[in-house]
Amino acid sequence: MANTAAMLEAAIAHASDSQLFETFEKIQDECRRYEKIATENNKETLEVVYTFRMDERLRYVVSTVRKFGHLSVENDETPVKSLGKWSVRETGIIGARSPFDDFRGVDVFPNGDIIIADQISKSVLLFHGSGEYASHVNFQTRPWNVAVLGVRTCCVSLPEIQEIHVLKSSYKSLEDYRAISTGISCFAMTNFAGEYLTIQQREEQEEKGRVQIAQSEQQLSHKVVIDITANNKNVQGLAYDEITGKLYIATDFEALKCYNIRGRIVSRNSYPGFGDFRGM
Repeated sequence: MANTAAMLEAAIAHASDSQLFETFEKIQDECRRYEKIATENNKETLEVVYTFRMDERLRYVVSTVRKFGHLSVENDETPVKSLGKWSVRETGIIGARSPFDDFRGVDVFPNGDIIIADQISKSVLLFHGSGEYASHVNFQTRPWNVAVLGVRTCCVSLPEIQEIHVLKSSYKSLEDYRAISTGISCFAMTNFAGEYLTIQQREEQEEKGRVQIAQSEQQLSHKVVIDITANNKNVQGLAYDEITGKLYIATDFEALKCYNIRGRIVSRNSYPGFGDFRGM
């Protein structure tokens, strides 16, 4: 653990992206090993960070344009790979136009596989980083957002029935593994440091939107850690920065807000004329 800073500095200064990624994998293993030893010795582990997503930050760039239903992937091997040619119609999903009708959520697995939510087809689709279609899951109601929770697990929000579904994926399959009744309407989600799930709810139309940080494994009892209610009506996107510990909230009203880990607002940026945000 003492050498992690030196390993990072050397890798960033001299290594390629692939070498840097391998370095982070080694650091990740070392952190997990340290955590296990400390737990076995009944010692308190203080701020042991073992969740790394450098493959997403360095090797994969995923972007969506909701209006045109377009998804593109950029990595080291292929400069730009458009998924537009992989139409929803080709995947056998009924009731959707192509290529995609209404993106509401996108996230990336650690191996580069892409998970997206499409409202018109009421489906969640799995693609490989190469652009190859893998699988999909249909729902009876519209999915609003997706968030990767682990190596092969993710979740999707179904606010119209107040449920969050946990999905399990493999190379060629996507399975609706478990349904969790939240009792709230969740419209946006993001993974929170690997252990918590940040969700947004809107109970009544006239109420202000609420952003909650709750333990992802205890959604049945809905154990809330942080509750942000300060004028966040119609939250459309959430993103958590593990390095700075800040939570970013995008709304329908051309604004992006930044909160600290205790739920206090840090800054607010307005983007007049740019339209509504739909994701983060």
